[in-house]
Amino acid sequence: MSRSILKAVLVAGSLAFAATANAQTYVSDAGTPSYVPGPVVDYMRVDQLTGVTLTAYWGNTSSGPLTFGQQGGNWGFFGSNLSFFTNSGSSDTFFTAWSLDNLTSGLTRLVFEAANTNTAFDRAWGFLGLAEGTPGSNIGNDMDVFRCTLLVCFDRWNTVVTYRNEIGVTPNAPVGDLFSQMDVAFGKAVGTGRGIEANFTFDTDWVNKSSSGVVTPEPSTYALMAAGLVGLFGVARRRRQNG
Repeated sequence: MSRSILKAVLVAGSLAFAATANAQTYVSDAGTPSYVPGPVVDYMRVDQLTGVTLTAYWGNTSSGPLTFGQQGGNWGFFGSNLSFFTNSGSSDTFFTAWSLDNLTSGLTRLVFEAANTNTAFDRAWGFLGLAEGTPGSNIGNDMDVFRCTLLVCFDRWNTVVTYRNEIGVTPNAPVGDLFSQMDVAFGKAVGTGRGIEANFTFDTDWVNKSSSGVVTPEPSTYALMAAGLVGLFGVARRRRQNG
């Protein structure tokens, strides 16, 4: 099964079963556009997010930034006040579920920055989010923030996700689906004491930012990765708003 078909099945199924309570709001901010020579490759593994940073905010106090890396068997961002991680280092980011362990009460914001890296955050695009957008980007996935109770997953924090600083492939203008920054603001601060306070899904693409040399990420078996996550996407995917 091709990645496009598999993604379409996951998205369509998740829309059919999505919980709608306190659904997230999505905002696109062109910000300061950047341009790459291309190409854009839709498949990107978790362990290829080298250089991406995460800055967390508790009111006026910030964490870092924290640089993407590996700790033990997990991949992600690790600090003294929180960890944002997954144990699926070799999986496609589109199919990956992330966990947040917040150790300081009052978490209000997470800012993911991929400028000066080969990573682009890929938004859902077009009708039902099933359009490609930038050539090569395939189907994207808006960041989903949720916590599950039994079989119901929903956003408890009235989250606003702002995608900022568009990326275009030279000589074309940015389409509006690829960005270098993902800013997650919690309307209700995230607390502590649950172990894993929240779960996240989002998509990244590999973008060539050098005119010399094109490295294409290696392929993988999508069906196996998706099988374990299709249920999670089915109950957790939120209907997109205000894209």
